[in-house]
Amino acid sequence: MKNSIFVVVSIIVTSWVSLAKAEPFKDVPEKYRVCTVCHGAQLRGNEVTKAPTLATLPAWYIENQLIGFRNEWRGKHPEDYPGSEMYPVAESLSEKEISKVSKFIEALPKSNKHTQIVKGDSAKGKELYATCAACHGADAQGNEVLSAPPLLVQGDWYIKQQLLNFKNGLRGKVSDDARGATMAAAITSLNSDSDIDDIVAYLSTL
Repeated sequence: MKNSIFVVVSIIVTSWVSLAKAEPFKDVPEKYRVCTVCHGAQLRGNEVTKAPTLATLPAWYIENQLIGFRNEWRGKHPEDYPGSEMYPVAESLSEKEISKVSKFIEALPKSNKHTQIVKGDSAKGKELYATCAACHGADAQGNEVLSAPPLLVQGDWYIKQQLLNFKNGLRGKVSDDARGATMAAAITSLNSDSDIDDIVAYLSTL
């Protein structure tokens, strides 16, 4: 327990130091500045805090995830430390506030492509991604009807972590989380962690 608390505190302190050094992102209103603590001064993600890029995601996906955190579908697993940071934030937001912040994020300037961190066999990953394309699209552009998020531009380290979370039961195991359950079922087609690396490596080529 003490180790878990130390990890969370270290992440927050490191994030604040990074934020202090960063150029202020003037387009973020004061009421949303708390998001920059973990997600970065321009809401473009922060690997140190394990926080994803927000400035590339559509409002419908942001809204779905905030509701998911608020409903305890995400962030309640004891091993999901980054998710546990989002749970209390989402819990404090009303339906109207969730809608507003989601639309604000969607209107932000889109993030640039991230540096590739995850190494894998992109050719094999392309073959494995064929199953994923049914929901996320052939070009990983996402599908609102299926609640499948766009995967382009998101940091590859984050995509890998979330795939591992689904595989290891940190996401998609709550009975009311139908979207998460779909993804948890889909991940069973990947036989190893190297398969995940290969898919993520392929996404980086798009």
